[in-house]
Amino acid sequence: MDLPSPSGSPRECCIFLCIAAFYHWITAKGRVRNNTLSNKQLNEYPDQQEFRIYDIEKELLAEGKQVSVQEVMRRYKGVEQRDSEMLCRFYEGHNVKLKELIGKTVAVNTYKRHLTSLKLFREFSASAQGINDLDVRELNLPLWGGVSALSDDCQE
Repeated sequence: MDLPSPSGSPRECCIFLCIAAFYHWITAKGRVRNNTLSNKQLNEYPDQQEFRIYDIEKELLAEGKQVSVQEVMRRYKGVEQRDSEMLCRFYEGHNVKLKELIGKTVAVNTYKRHLTSLKLFREFSASAQGINDLDVRELNLPLWGGVSALSDDCQE
């Protein structure tokens, strides 16, 4: 279908491009038909975003982190993640507090068992899962009372 070209005002150009895209839309590809310059320009933006998401996935794999929708969206939006939301950071903080309590309410062997548990968890997650640490928000914690139970335990 041939559409008349817009007269030149920005509003008319925008409406024209929307109508043109509607008539040239290919649902299976999620893009407009690449038969005109304006259609090619319309297709550039979704292509760039798709490549950006693939790049984020490659970065996560290179860093040895778990690839999840939440992590990809967090990076896509540019939101920084606090280290305290990572499981090993929680456990390290817990171990620091345990070390301070040795001889008062905690035995030395209890502290050593916690250090060993953290070390073995890191080795397991690196070898079996291919990741260095886990985001606490991605854990399934119905039996533990959720993330608040972990963070409360670390603050005591």
